[in-house]
Parts: sequence; C-alpha cells; structure tokens
Amino acid sequence: MSDDVMSARMRMIMWLGAAVAAAGVLVGVLALARPSPPAAPSDRELIEEQVRGYVDDLSRGAFLAAVGRSCSATPVARSAVTEPPGEVVVQSTAVINDVTITGSSAVVDAVLDTRGVRTDLPMRLEKHNGDWCISDLPGH
Repeated sequence: MSDDVMSARMRMIMWLGAAVAAAGVLVGVLALARPSPPAAPSDRELIEEQVRGYVDDLSRGAFLAAVGRSCSATPVARSAVTEPPGEVVVQSTAVINDVTITGSSAVVDAVLDTRGVRTDLPMRLEKHNGDWCISDLPGH
C-alpha cells in the first residue's frame, strides 16, 4: 500500500473518531441540559393550597367544590349542596399564619380577609390516601 493511501485512511479514521467523540459530547451536554422534573410539593404546600382553594371556592360561589375539599365529602353531602344561580363573587382571601403538621393531621392558623374585614379561620386537615382534606372548620 502506498503512503498516500495509508495517509488517507489514517485521516479518515481520525475524522471518524473525532465525529464519534463530538457526538458523545453533544449527547452528554443534551442529557445534562434537560430540566429535571419539578420536585413534588411538600405537605405544607399542599395544605396551604387546600385552604386557599377552599376560600377561593367560597368566594366564587362554588359551594360544591368547597364541600369536595372536606374529608366527609360523601355523595350524600354533595347532593345536599345547591349552587346559587348566577355568578356569586365575594372577594376573599386566606392569609395563612402557621401550619402545624403532626403525622397525618394538620392544624392551620389562618385568617379570612373579605374586603378588609379579617376573621379567624382555624382549620384542621387530615391526610387520606395521600391527599389532604379539611376535617374540621369553625362552627363544626
């Protein structure tokens, strides 16, 4: 074999090796650049979401949705709730001061703010089948 043929083969092997190496680097960079899935929300975040969702449901007049956040939301309890006709909006928000979690129970120190009028809104929640539900509200 002539030196020219040998040299051409070596160059081709080197180019092929460089292309394989570059492809490996590219695959590695793409694997590292792929965003990792978001972390699962903490129990505290899930509890706060339930409390805020409950108040939001009531604000919108979505009473059936609010009842659905209760641990005792049986089909009978749901059937006893009637949605008001038309759109009901009483702008309220939940201000959460503290959440104390003990195992599968939680106590929430919250305040209901309705157009600047603040009312204590303590709640108890329980974890059932991995989901937090409202087990006790004021007056119950």
